[in-house]
Amino acid sequence: MGSSPACIVLVDAPKRVRAAFARTTARLSLTVGGSGRVVSTPPGISCGEDGENCSAEFPAGTSVTLTPTPTPDGIFDLWTGPCATPSRGPCSLAVEGNIELMAAFRSTDPDPDDPLLTVNPQGVKVTSQPPGIDCPPTCQAEFPSGTPVTLRGDVSKWNGACVGNLDSCVLILDNSQGVGTGGPPPPPSRQFGINISVAGPGVVTGRGGIRCGRRTIFECEGFFAEGATIVLRAKPGRRGRFAFWRGFCRGKKKTCSLRVTAPKTVQALFRR
Repeated sequence: MGSSPACIVLVDAPKRVRAAFARTTARLSLTVGGSGRVVSTPPGISCGEDGENCSAEFPAGTSVTLTPTPTPDGIFDLWTGPCATPSRGPCSLAVEGNIELMAAFRSTDPDPDDPLLTVNPQGVKVTSQPPGIDCPPTCQAEFPSGTPVTLRGDVSKWNGACVGNLDSCVLILDNSQGVGTGGPPPPPSRQFGINISVAGPGVVTGRGGIRCGRRTIFECEGFFAEGATIVLRAKPGRRGRFAFWRGFCRGKKKTCSLRVTAPKTVQALFRR
């Protein structure tokens, strides 16, 4: 008796041997970066955009299809690992053993400037490839728009622009993004208002339903949990151009990454 794959029998009398086989399982795990979700067929994985089932066990040998589904402002861009092919569609693979891979989405409205990547490490070391993030102490870095940035660290769970529990995550950095580690932070006790004002032919959009400008006055304020990171995007009208930010956002880049630590006001100026 036993569970060894080999059994030695001393044939000194008639004997009967019975073998029982149990089908083994293999784990498929991934991380997803950007605006979209990856789901599996058969079910088990739904990872990205509030879907946190980023790993699942399947009977060894199972054929699994992973399908990327972007949000309205996202486009699927790349696979890594055994799914890394020029194709940007679904990936089918046989799960013979444990498999790890990454998926990334890009934006339909990329920032032409150098977007800012912000990492909140929550007690772990995170680095980037290409170099720029070495956090702590360097937890913010700008990269040319559209750069694939791979973050690595001894991470139990990514959150924010990256979702999953592998030690790596890849982002197509074409807008300013925030990434955290160690799972979602505990719910804060306070919320603060972010107030936006817009002058000129353009619109400012952001999380929480913010869409301010072009005669819109009722969506220029949002309330957010203390510690959240809000990315505001300035979009010029057809005959306009973005000039600059004022208030708690500064500079001439079309995106602004704003950490919610108190009530804050932001002004955006557009010119014809």
